[in-house]
Amino acid sequence: MDSITQGLLGAAVAECGFRHRLGRGATLMGAVGGVLPDLDIFLGWVDPWWTMQYHRHFTHSVFFAPLVAAPLAWLFWRRRKEQRFALWLLCAYLVVATHPLLDLLTTYGTKLFAPFVDARYGLDWIGIIDLHYTAVLIVTIVACVVLRRLRRSSKTWCIGAGGIVVSTGYLLYGAHNHATAMTRIYDHATERGEQVLAARAIPNIGSVYVWRLIYRTNRAYYVGRTNTRFNAESGFTRLPIKDHALIHKADELPYVQLFRNFAMGWARPILAQGALGPSVVYDDLRYGWPPGNVRSLWSAVVEFDRHENVRSVYRATHRSRTKRSVGQLWRDFWRELDKP
Repeated sequence: MDSITQGLLGAAVAECGFRHRLGRGATLMGAVGGVLPDLDIFLGWVDPWWTMQYHRHFTHSVFFAPLVAAPLAWLFWRRRKEQRFALWLLCAYLVVATHPLLDLLTTYGTKLFAPFVDARYGLDWIGIIDLHYTAVLIVTIVACVVLRRLRRSSKTWCIGAGGIVVSTGYLLYGAHNHATAMTRIYDHATERGEQVLAARAIPNIGSVYVWRLIYRTNRAYYVGRTNTRFNAESGFTRLPIKDHALIHKADELPYVQLFRNFAMGWARPILAQGALGPSVVYDDLRYGWPPGNVRSLWSAVVEFDRHENVRSVYRATHRSRTKRSVGQLWRDFWRELDKP
């Protein structure tokens, strides 16, 4: 999820039995440790392709937290050596370890066992931004601050634990809605006699009710939308799978293979014709706006010259598809939430 929410989760974890024993440094360490794995995003400043290759890579692996927990704990413990280092170490491990677990519940894809396993995992229970989940964590931290102002610091662990329980309950509610959305995919395919090879229900940003539905058969991709608040039939658009020599040629390029791995198998190739020659556009079908839009928010593009030699390979972000004012985006969000 977004780094702000990850920092809030780390701070909330630190409030669960650590803050009133270790002092305010524990909450600060929780926030720092919660954000720490996302430092890999800055690799994109070196090379834009590195974000796809290394974001949510080793820093989001289950092997990362054991390596950084000790030095992180030492940085905060060294000025309070009268306290037990083991308690600082446990707190540091938990706040870092919860980061990839939360990211695992989103769609983006997390390399949970890097560097030994290159596969990306995503459970699709919650969007990469969800203000409802974030709000629970904010209320938790603010309530702990208020209790301390009232000189009841020993009770803050109850608030911290309560916030973790409520926020986890919201994640499980997202899992329930995800299961409902997935059922609607298979219902649609069954009605049409299609054999589903792969399927995803992608949560809309900010909601566990509105979902982008995608599935693949031998002959086509299907893109649709549903709202689990309503028992309405889900609409789908059929996108035939194209077979062309240029697509096969583009598939062999290293950057295209990287993009297809990043898209977790949902990079749909589209053959296009330009003034200087043909091109193959790979749309990441996981992300689109509105949720039922067949085109992606970002793509990888391979351009060929007129002799069908590769001219360039680059990433494209289609900001024009979501270019809205903040007010318009807010209205669109509520419109999607009220739309069956």
